[in-house]
Amino acid sequence: MPTTDRTSSLRISALGWIALSIVLLTPWVILLKFVRAEAPISAAPAAAARTTAAPASSTGPLEGELTPGPWGRLTFNTIMIEPPEAVIPVVSSEPRKQQWHFHGYTAAKLQVLWEEAGLSAAEQQELNAPGNRTISESGISVLPSTELILALRPTARGKIYTVLAEFPQNPAQHEPFRFRADSLDDWFVDSDLAPETIRLTKQLLYERSGIVLFSDQDLVLSRLTTPGERIRYLKALSRKPALIVQLNIAHGANAEALVQYWGRGRRTKDLEPLIASVARRPAGGSLDVIHLLPRFPRSMLDTYPMPGDVAAGDAYDCHWTSFNFYGDQPDQRFTDIDFVKQTITTDYYPVGGEPMLGDIILFVRPGNVVIHSCVFVADDIVFTKNGPGYSVPWMLSRLAQVVAFYGRGQEMELRRFRPKRL
Repeated sequence: MPTTDRTSSLRISALGWIALSIVLLTPWVILLKFVRAEAPISAAPAAAARTTAAPASSTGPLEGELTPGPWGRLTFNTIMIEPPEAVIPVVSSEPRKQQWHFHGYTAAKLQVLWEEAGLSAAEQQELNAPGNRTISESGISVLPSTELILALRPTARGKIYTVLAEFPQNPAQHEPFRFRADSLDDWFVDSDLAPETIRLTKQLLYERSGIVLFSDQDLVLSRLTTPGERIRYLKALSRKPALIVQLNIAHGANAEALVQYWGRGRRTKDLEPLIASVARRPAGGSLDVIHLLPRFPRSMLDTYPMPGDVAAGDAYDCHWTSFNFYGDQPDQRFTDIDFVKQTITTDYYPVGGEPMLGDIILFVRPGNVVIHSCVFVADDIVFTKNGPGYSVPWMLSRLAQVVAFYGRGQEMELRRFRPKRL
């Protein structure tokens, strides 16, 4: 989840989560349930495509051609983008005590988890010791030792951390750093990190649905002795695979059709001279898709929000990003959950059939909870911001990668909504 250079999660620290449940009175009953970081919205059942988190092999290659369509012939390259130092927080080298919160768990249920994770008798004894756990009406909190966390096998870590991820009280597991399993080596290439730091990090990785996850950054940060080392480490952890997409236009190509597709939102006048001029060239040519997008995504692509840009209590999250797609200037009202609800109700409708530029895709989990939204661009390319954090860029991504990013091994439906007035 970098600079603004076109040739160049994830969230560093968890933000507070606010949950609301709202019933919308529309031709379709839409239940909206928002959360601060991934404002869940529920959507009408039309245009739903059921899917699960994609394995690494299905998230696609790092470069190549996309499927031709009304958007034309597109090629893409993947870049690794990392946040600038300006958005990296000051991190102390003092180790923080680890604590695991199991909301709603009983001692018996927790014992089943230890056994399913394959913990040894000694590990179970440590975690079950009265001095290392607190039992309350809300559940159980456990204080694992650093030594135990370091010694966990990847399968055990994955099993336990997947349960911890269900509860926002565990921010490190609820919002881990995430990366594609098939491009793991790119996570740390040219990072200037010490080999021992990389080795320790890889020891603490775990995998879920083809995505490599990391939640124990505090253990590594406590071993780094200088602020510069800690900044470099967090920058590397926050790297994201973003796309550079090119529209390839052959001589004599149907410029009018391309203008009609990319010019949605009353922009055909602005794009016609650009696309037609390339189609007239004897050898044709290519255009970076950034030149074909509306003003808002064009200005935000491959950039990061700056601390101080967002008012207290607001968030430049996925919904603010999606619903501002066609705006000449970003509408700050989309940081307000109620305004997003109102906009879905009055200005959008659910669609099936062929997707179009500007369609909003909602990621819906069972229970009609929407955990993410992004905007369809072409083929399986979307414009997305995967969280509200300062270390998360606005970028183009393969849809399968975003599904894998948010899947957490759970079933999801993808539902599309289209603006009524374009």
